[in-house]
Amino acid sequence: MNKKIPSENSRPIFVLGDSRTGTLSMHNYFLANGLRSKHYFMTEALQTEPIHLNIEENERHFFEFLQKAEFDAYSDYPTRAFYQTLHREYPNAAFILTVRSSTERWLRSMRNFFKNFSINIDEESMQAAYEGSNQGIRALFGDGSRNFLELCIDDEDERKTALLADFLGISSPVMLSKDNSSNDLDNKILSKRYKFYSYQGERTPELVEFTSAPGKAIISEYGWTFLANDSNSFTQVLFGNERWSSQERGLASGVVLSRMNQLREMGAIYFKFIVPEKSVVYGEYLPRVLADIPRATDRPATLLSKDVPETVHYLESYLHDARSYGQLYFRGDTHPNWLGAWFIYIYIIERLKNIGLAKESETLTISDLVPSVGAYEGDLWSQLNPGLKAAYVERWRKTLPRYGFDLSIRFTIPEDKRLAWRVATPDYYEKWFERETFVYERRDGQGLKAVIFRDSTFDFCHELLAQHFSRSVFIWHQGQIYQEIIEREQPDVVLHGMAERFVTRYPHFSPFGTLLDLSSED
Repeated sequence: MNKKIPSENSRPIFVLGDSRTGTLSMHNYFLANGLRSKHYFMTEALQTEPIHLNIEENERHFFEFLQKAEFDAYSDYPTRAFYQTLHREYPNAAFILTVRSSTERWLRSMRNFFKNFSINIDEESMQAAYEGSNQGIRALFGDGSRNFLELCIDDEDERKTALLADFLGISSPVMLSKDNSSNDLDNKILSKRYKFYSYQGERTPELVEFTSAPGKAIISEYGWTFLANDSNSFTQVLFGNERWSSQERGLASGVVLSRMNQLREMGAIYFKFIVPEKSVVYGEYLPRVLADIPRATDRPATLLSKDVPETVHYLESYLHDARSYGQLYFRGDTHPNWLGAWFIYIYIIERLKNIGLAKESETLTISDLVPSVGAYEGDLWSQLNPGLKAAYVERWRKTLPRYGFDLSIRFTIPEDKRLAWRVATPDYYEKWFERETFVYERRDGQGLKAVIFRDSTFDFCHELLAQHFSRSVFIWHQGQIYQEIIEREQPDVVLHGMAERFVTRYPHFSPFGTLLDLSSED
């Protein structure tokens, strides 16, 4: 039987330990260190249970799976069942026998685990099989002819991590901990059927991100995804591992003040609205290992809103309070859903009404809008680490809608309530900006003119806001304001909506960005 090495620079790794000996911990450790790992693949390997009653066919299917698979590491069943053939066919592989500190401890873990599922076990038979297989593995691999390590998952994290890292030649900050202990599991509670991450301590946020790479998201046991590994390092900002210095704070505030004053000289009133990240509004749905880690209260968005309160509005408290009216963010995406967008719209309109720039009679209430069910896939769900996504699908398959990751209530403006309609976008806007520019106009010509610089947090706000202005132009801004757009549109109001994570860049901004090719246009 020909063996298949997963890649040119690695040897296959086979974890021969029984269930409840840390095989999932090993799997997560492999994933965190960039290895392609497969854990418990009975279905994929076409195994019929019990394995020993159809051993020859199961073994054939198992090795056929290995020939086709593109993984670096394999753990849990059916790997353990075929250790003798693996010893013969993969002489250069790395073999790891994971064990508990005692048979009684392993048996107690098995008993507690199956109790969660209301399954009675034959403890005498289980004990005999556990001890017999372990003795057989030690006898076969312990002669020094194979790359073999016996590892006790109950040892101190530092000790077992050092042993494993040395054996595999791995150097990384990831600790091998103990995932999915029986006490953590409760099959009656969805969020406690499985634990995606288990790291503890000051470096937990960093290690959770590391485990999630190369994906751009982390997933929690509550079925929510959150941004991670982004260019703004918001997870580190959220937990206070990255903070503004006093100099950076002063530079950022100076940018906003300068922009506000220059826009006033150009005849425009300026407001900046910062939409909090989902992990701020729904922090209780972060992965369980992050639940007890304090979140920083001096984040850039908070500081900027304190320094320039007349212009900068940070919606953290507002949206946290609004949660009682329904889910405000997509579980699988970074930004607010349709209900969240309506609340953001209401906040902005209330600020404008306070200074006479919007009419109460034109405010769109929830009862004015038409509800329907909307499905949404989400940028975070689509960018999730494949291993984490597969684990989620395997364990929460029944919670997944047929279309998209989220089902939410979509709100649209009925024709009898509509005051502004989309009009053709000038060609130069299409040329200048990669993302689509939206232009609305009111047929009655009533209202002020506005330019709204936005990002994805305003995806569902623009049509609502447009109803209040005679002409409104929505520009995808990348966190910046463009003076040339102001000069061309000559708005009365400039609104700036942005996600919290982008605020971290402000110490490096200028008050205005520049469109270099604008001067060549008529």
